[in-house]
Amino acid sequence: MRNKLLALSVLLVATVYLAANYVIYYDCTHDYKTSILVSNLSDEKAYFRVTVYDSSGQKLWRESYNRPPYGSVFIDLSNVVSQAESSWGLVLIQCEQLLHVTALYYEAEGTLLNSNHIIEPLNFLEDAKYYWYSAGYVNAQESQPSLILVNPNENTIDVVLWIYDESGQLVEDLEGEIEPFAAAYVNLMKYLQQGSGIVDVRTTMPILLAVEWYEDGLLWNINNIVDWYTTTSW
Repeated sequence: MRNKLLALSVLLVATVYLAANYVIYYDCTHDYKTSILVSNLSDEKAYFRVTVYDSSGQKLWRESYNRPPYGSVFIDLSNVVSQAESSWGLVLIQCEQLLHVTALYYEAEGTLLNSNHIIEPLNFLEDAKYYWYSAGYVNAQESQPSLILVNPNENTIDVVLWIYDESGQLVEDLEGEIEPFAAAYVNLMKYLQQGSGIVDVRTTMPILLAVEWYEDGLLWNINNIVDWYTTTSW
């Protein structure tokens, strides 16, 4: 029996280690709710684990699922984590099979704001020293963007942001660290009240970059960016 338990433990550890990591931004603060639909895209049964962290990187909830080929599971995150000021940040889904994840963002009373579709897991490269991400922004009365940088890794990461205006002039550069599974919030309106441009982001590990769009202080759209546009070894 001990040998069987040991073998099972080794198998579970190996499965988690080899699993792909799908990452989604969620917001279950007092004014908003998030739900996810996780679908198995393979011809085999999919076993996956869903973990939700708060903005400081503390684990709030974890559950494991198995679904038949092309089966799905719907999870209303507001039913499994309490609505609190820190209930926003990372949803981490680990699975060996191909998944499709739909994120649905709602106002607290149930009005759907928008949805996102995540089909790619985090992509690691052995020779990469830095991973580069970008997000365009437009600051206007009806368009007030903020960025959320989420660290889905077990190690602290270094992050540098360069904010450029539409003429290519550097407006602000920011740098810091993000603890494991934690999230950092950047209000772009603090650095540029009007205009448009691009934010260039360099990190030491793959991240999730989320973009929130506000109008008159009210959230109306959320986008998840998981693809880096290049990596560098220097």
